[in-house]
Amino acid sequence: MGSSISLAMIVKDEGQVLDECLQSVRDLVDEIIIVDTGSRDETLEIAREHGARIVGYLWCDDFGAARNESLRLCTCLLYTSPSPRDRTRSRMPSSA
Repeated sequence: MGSSISLAMIVKDEGQVLDECLQSVRDLVDEIIIVDTGSRDETLEIAREHGARIVGYLWCDDFGAARNESLRLCTCLLYTSPSPRDRTRSRMPSSA
């Protein structure tokens, strides 16, 4: 079995930047997990166009809880934000 990389993103109304972000990593990851906290724009449509697995998540004012949910869904991980200023962050789960 080969290695794989999952991209996990927590999003809400990121339609203006999501397409560019996902295009920038599409050749680097094997799966895209989108944890959506209530988007009302085209975010989910864009995510679907990129073949993302989309999971709705009720925002409880706790970023850590949302992050943990996104990590739970991943095979392996590249964690990033759709914001261009945050795209350099990545980490592997401790179980990897």
